Amino acid sequence: MRRALRRRGFTMIEVMISLALIALLASAVMSFLWSLSARQGAIGSASADAQAADTLLDRIEGDLLGGIAGDAQMGAGIDGSGTRLRVLTRGVDVGDGGESDLQEAIYNYAGGVLSMSRRPFGPGTEGVATEMHPLSSRLSRVRFRYFDGRNWTSSFDSASLARLPAAIEVEVWRENRGPATPAGGEDASGAEWPEPDRSRVIVIPDGPDAAWGGGGA
Repeated sequence: MRRALRRRGFTMIEVMISLALIALLASAVMSFLWSLSARQGAIGSASADAQAADTLLDRIEGDLLGGIAGDAQMGAGIDGSGTRLRVLTRGVDVGDGGESDLQEAIYNYAGGVLSMSRRPFGPGTEGVATEMHPLSSRLSRVRFRYFDGRNWTSSFDSASLARLPAAIEVEVWRENRGPATPAGGEDASGAEWPEPDRSRVIVIPDGPDAAWGGGGA
C-alpha cells in the first residue's frame, strides 16, 4: 500500500502571529535606536553648552584681569548688577585695528539671552554706537556677584567706591533649569534655584587687600 506523502503548510493564523511578532520586534528595535539617538543628542547638546559656558567665563575673566577702576571723567571701570557687567579693560582688540588699548566690554543677560558688546573706549569714541551681539540663548539664568572686601553684593560701582572689587562670581544655568525667570532676568519671587551648571570666582589682581586679610580699607 502506498502511503501518500502530504506536505504540511502554514496556517493563516500562524502567518499572522509571525508577522505580528516581527512587527513587535521591529518596533522595539526602532524605539531603542530612537532613544539612543535622542540620548546621544542630549549628551552632545549638554557638552556644547558646557563648552560655551567655559568659553564665556574665560572671556569675562580675561577682561577682568585687565580691568581698571575708572575715574570721574571716564566713569566706572567695573560697573555691574546681578544680570549686567560693564568692564573697562586694558587690551588690544584686533577688531578695531589695535587703535586703542582701552576697551569697553558689556555683558548683559535679559529675556533668556546673554549678549555682549565690545568697543574701543577713549577720546573720540563717545559717539560710537554700542551694538549688543547675542552669545547664547540657551540659558535659564546668569548671575554676577561682587565681593567688596567683606561681603558679597549684587551690584558694584568702582567709580563711586574708588576701588575695584576683590572678586567677581559668575554663575550660569543652562536652559530649562530652575524656576522661570521673569522678564529682565531678575528673580524676585525668592524661588530656590538649583546649583549652577557653571560657576567661577574671578579674583581681581588689584582688588582691596582687606578682602584677603590685609590691612587696607
